[in-house]
Amino acid sequence: MSQIPEQIAVGVMASPVGSIALAASSRGLLAVLIGAYLIGRLEEVTRRAAGGPVETLAHEQAVTPWRVELTEYFAGQRREFTAPLDLRSTGFIRRAQEVIRNIPYGQTMTYSGVAAAAGSARRARCRFGQFP
Repeated sequence: MSQIPEQIAVGVMASPVGSIALAASSRGLLAVLIGAYLIGRLEEVTRRAAGGPVETLAHEQAVTPWRVELTEYFAGQRREFTAPLDLRSTGFIRRAQEVIRNIPYGQTMTYSGVAAAAGSARRARCRFGQFP
């Protein structure tokens, strides 16, 4: 028996770091993809993030809350995000996402630093997920 694909709304925005695709489920922002390479893999990334089959639909209005917050962030008018997120990851990936979400505004952390803070320094080359 096949699963019914989950509908994922997708919108693309311009930013100072290049094109950004935003993918949102009914729960919140599911994936942020920066750059042409990742945007080209949108279906694969959203399917992996959702944990099952997805149907991506171009729906610019559905991603407006996240587009507005990112636009404000890049303009220096926002330091924290309030729009809901759809975090379905578990284990190391979820811990790494939480570490990344808690990096203070204006600071950076290396992949190895994120991996160590998430409890597995040896996984620095792992893909942490789709959230910055």
